[in-house]
Amino acid sequence: MITRFKGRSLLFNPSSVIIALLLPTIILVTLPGGIIDAFILVSFISSALLLVIMLENDDPLNVTFLPTVVLLLTTFRLLLSIATTRNIIANEDVGDVIETVGEFVMGGNLISGLLIFVIITIVQFLVVTKGGERVAEVGARFSLDALPGRQMTIDGDLKSGLITGEQAQKLRSDLSTENKLFGSLDGAMKFVKGDSIAGILISLVNLFGGIYVGINQFDLSLSESVSRFSVLTIGDGLVSQIPSLLLSMACGVYLTRIKGAGEESSPFIEQLMTQIGVFWKSLLVIGFVIFALGLSNSNLLYVCAPLALMCALLAFLLWRKQAQPTAIAVFEPLGSGVFQSLKFVIREGNHQLVIQRRVEDIEQVLWGQSLGVPAVTVNAQLDNDIEVYVSGICIFRFSHDASQSVIEVMEDDVFIRHQDVVSNVSTIVDYFLRKRLVEKYNLQYTSNIIDGLATQSEVMKNEIDSAIGLNRVHDVLKEMIRSSEFYLDRISFFEALIYWSRIESEPKNWLIRIRSQARYEITSRLLHNQDKLHVALLDPPLTELIESFVMGETEDVDRLIDIQQSLRKEVVRLTTQYGCKPVLVVNDSEVNSVKSFFQQVMSTVVVCSHGDIADSSYVATSEPLQIAS
Repeated sequence: MITRFKGRSLLFNPSSVIIALLLPTIILVTLPGGIIDAFILVSFISSALLLVIMLENDDPLNVTFLPTVVLLLTTFRLLLSIATTRNIIANEDVGDVIETVGEFVMGGNLISGLLIFVIITIVQFLVVTKGGERVAEVGARFSLDALPGRQMTIDGDLKSGLITGEQAQKLRSDLSTENKLFGSLDGAMKFVKGDSIAGILISLVNLFGGIYVGINQFDLSLSESVSRFSVLTIGDGLVSQIPSLLLSMACGVYLTRIKGAGEESSPFIEQLMTQIGVFWKSLLVIGFVIFALGLSNSNLLYVCAPLALMCALLAFLLWRKQAQPTAIAVFEPLGSGVFQSLKFVIREGNHQLVIQRRVEDIEQVLWGQSLGVPAVTVNAQLDNDIEVYVSGICIFRFSHDASQSVIEVMEDDVFIRHQDVVSNVSTIVDYFLRKRLVEKYNLQYTSNIIDGLATQSEVMKNEIDSAIGLNRVHDVLKEMIRSSEFYLDRISFFEALIYWSRIESEPKNWLIRIRSQARYEITSRLLHNQDKLHVALLDPPLTELIESFVMGETEDVDRLIDIQQSLRKEVVRLTTQYGCKPVLVVNDSEVNSVKSFFQQVMSTVVVCSHGDIADSSYVATSEPLQIAS
């Protein structure tokens, strides 16, 4: 019976075992020439492939394998050089690649071949390798220096609600990976530099050691020994230095490749042509200069004329590419912060300003706390003036052309239709923004508000942290944002909160006490553009019934539904009668239970205590809400 083993059931990955055994085997075993040829070609191909990948890549995090690959290829090439040195000194078969490369470079001239080899070695070591090492060092240093600032930026975006916790975690992970990557690559480039130095020393050993061994052990004459071992030394040196050159260039390209902000991912050549295309006129100037140089010397004309023509042709192609209109990509707008899944589709473009102002008004209530923005799409072909979407589902549509005088929103808000469409859209937008804020407001925003308090009063911030705590402050603020009529400046609000938290043991009553200190502000916001308030009252039996429902003492569901529907109709009736929503006024002890009950009736109805009204002279009418018996 044959048992099949899955890869993950093995103790080690087979490829890892092969690599671990292959590297020491290269220097412990005398390799035949055919295997040496194969290994040399693998070294060439691997280095060239890595350079091509780096030219195509523009994101460091796409090639996190680079430092490890550089280390392995450098070690592999160094061990291969040791193996070829053994064969050269022992006058064994070194394969066809080394001899072919050496004879090709020498071209029958020993001196010129040696000079070319020396020049290539100098360029490889002094220019490419040392330059790549310096670039890697600077990149690692700059990446490390920028780490605190980039982490603070991520934290700031998270606190502002511009990104989610999952996005922040991914950004931090990417940042950590990028710093490790640049640090590892800086270390890997030290291996490349050491390999270049070792390659020079190995070449000297091959040349002088080979000449000595050839004369003393293999009975070769001096000229024969110099000729043979020069070819082998040059060939071995080049098949080692050229892959090293390609590898250094790959690392240099990787470290110096920069993608501009907002620029799409593209290969290096495409990026180069796109950016050079902006300066196509410069190519024309260069082409003209080259052609003028050819005219000044007839011997150069046959070279300069084709070059000038190529510059002119390239400039023409780049000009055509720049002149062609670029297709405008259409992106689905996305919301952010607490409004992330909320989208408004509007018919008139000027309504975007209305939405922006409503967001700013709500942020002002929370003392400038950034809450994000909803997605907004303008569609001139829209049948309605505004459509509201949550998570891609349309939940409300409004058209100003409709005939009804009273507008109901989701059976949770009601207002008298305005004459102008802008005011109607503004009221609808304000409702959905506040509704979404109540649903999505979280502890992080409360923490940001408390942190902002520290810039005004460090003592007050410390008192909030020690005496009240984040969770209880959050509960008070969440109740506050349900009350569109309430506003106090941050210092006054938290000063009152600290005061009442020492006197009142029940946190749910703190906001009621604070509201009494803000009665003038509340009355002003309730009046808005009106001269008088229209007050609705609750009869004591109805109030007792509401409290029994809230406390769970009464479980008559049918009766509960009847009362809710009757109260909703009463609010609509009074709104139609007075031209504005009535303000429901109850006793202090009844505020919390009545407000909780009306969240299921019509959450936008303002529930106040008698202490919230600054002066009874502002009250124009007051009548109790009537319900069916």
